[in-house]
Amino acid sequence: MTDLVNVDDLDSINTRKIHQLTATQEGTIQLLQHLKLLPTTITDPCPKGCNKWYMGYIFRCRECKSKKSIRHGSFFAHSHLSLRTIFELMYYWAKEEDSLEKLKHELEIGSDHTIIDWRNFCRDICAIHYTNNPQKIGGPGHVVEIDESCFGKRKYERGRLIASQQWVFGDIDLTSRKCFLVPVDQRDAATLIPIIEEFILPGK
Repeated sequence: MTDLVNVDDLDSINTRKIHQLTATQEGTIQLLQHLKLLPTTITDPCPKGCNKWYMGYIFRCRECKSKKSIRHGSFFAHSHLSLRTIFELMYYWAKEEDSLEKLKHELEIGSDHTIIDWRNFCRDICAIHYTNNPQKIGGPGHVVEIDESCFGKRKYERGRLIASQQWVFGDIDLTSRKCFLVPVDQRDAATLIPIIEEFILPGK
């Protein structure tokens, strides 16, 4: 088995290492399970109620032989792309590799829309996390960048936020890399200034 990596290691490894880790289907599945992106067990009962699942490339019930995809209930469900392709696309997105032509060539994906959709799914999951877990940022010596974006409901409901179209106000601390996101109905000073005062620590 190839030595696996932890989430904290992903920022420091290169593309060659990613290719090594995902060179086989078994290796890709082991990596994604290690990173908690794929399930190692399944809790849903099988159609006959035996619930004696065991895991291979798919989940099978030992008694009635029912099957479920290993992607069942995960971020990867319902996609026609391979697990390796999706994971590598996520890796490139996290590394801010934005060139559609490069991604189409490297990942052998023919459609711009497929790449754009998956980049949006990744962005929306981050938005959901930081909306649910806002952090105070700023303080002496810290540089803070302010932005706003509109998020929408995505295919397969992967990136569903609060509404079908939702404006989100967010700031990122360029020093600590922490950030917060807050859904807003209005983008005026009366709405945004109290948010800034609540989540951004004064510089001095």
